[in-house]
Amino acid sequence: MYVLDVNRGLPARIRPSKYDLKFNGITAADAARIQQHVTFIDAFDDPIQLIAADVDKSKTVTLLDAILVSQALLGNPSANLIWKESWRFVDASYSFPNPEKPWGFPEQIALDRVDGPVEGVNFLGIKLGDVAAPNANPGWKVGPVVMSTSDRLLQAGETIEVLFAVRGVEEIAAIQCALDFDPEVLQFYRVQTPDNSFLAADNFGLWSVQNGTLRLVYAMPEGESLPNGADFFSVQFTVLKGGQRLSQHIRLNDEVLPAEACTAGFDFIPVYLSVDQSTGVSSGPASLGLTLRPNPAVQTTEVFFDVPYPTDVRLRLLDGTGQTVHVFQASMVAGEHRYRMELPAAGVYTVELVAGHLYQTARVVATR
Repeated sequence: MYVLDVNRGLPARIRPSKYDLKFNGITAADAARIQQHVTFIDAFDDPIQLIAADVDKSKTVTLLDAILVSQALLGNPSANLIWKESWRFVDASYSFPNPEKPWGFPEQIALDRVDGPVEGVNFLGIKLGDVAAPNANPGWKVGPVVMSTSDRLLQAGETIEVLFAVRGVEEIAAIQCALDFDPEVLQFYRVQTPDNSFLAADNFGLWSVQNGTLRLVYAMPEGESLPNGADFFSVQFTVLKGGQRLSQHIRLNDEVLPAEACTAGFDFIPVYLSVDQSTGVSSGPASLGLTLRPNPAVQTTEVFFDVPYPTDVRLRLLDGTGQTVHVFQASMVAGEHRYRMELPAAGVYTVELVAGHLYQTARVVATR
């Protein structure tokens, strides 16, 4: 509902507009969904979807709209200038003569004469770029995606290469995240992708690296293979200040860009960062310090871990088939923590720890 003051006895023209929160709810999945339409994998059959997908307002949906979504998420200032509006509005009573070509729809309502309260002057709001409908998947049957790298002690003046490997799902159609690093400790030099990675230079946004943020956005109409443990990309830094560990100065920042991925069927998947003290994808101790004692255990085991900063923490116990047996969630302060976990029967269990965007797993054997 809305209320407007107009001059009595005179005609009025109502045209709503909205420009703020442009990227609220917009993700790399939307770019992938637009590409599916353009390549006829799954064409839009709704005029509202077509209007939403026409991000550049060219009265057609093309690959440029998908590119515009990706570039805007990467922080490209030029994309932000082209994509000016966040919403479009259509007269709610309007019937599209040709739903496959909805362009030219009324974005305003004219009133011949206003002599008193007027009802039924309604609009339908359409969020530009918001076209991907997620499939609810609370059981994480297709996730998470874990970007894993090796921790190290930083030495001032050295140039380091931080290689991110990936594990979790077998394929993705889209992924996005913002990697934050401390610019007073690490100076960005360049980002590279291995020959066998489907990522390329234009999947990275470098517009904010001087302030300590590197963005990653990838979107394609069909899923790409994501081999477990494969090298994903690497970032080279010059160390400005030494004496601390890499894990203390890198993280994923949801406020800049929510860390998530999706399959070609739009099952949305969380993305986590694991900074291991050994090799990138090994099962050795990680920066969260996850350990289980005793192990093997009878009936219960103690879960020990170290939270590097105040954040929400989730512990999940999975049985040998991958089914969730127990979940514990809480907001925790930085520091060492412990939690007693019941083991319902004999077998091999996996304990999964998520703290913010840090992730680690460990196995425990129950002997009863």
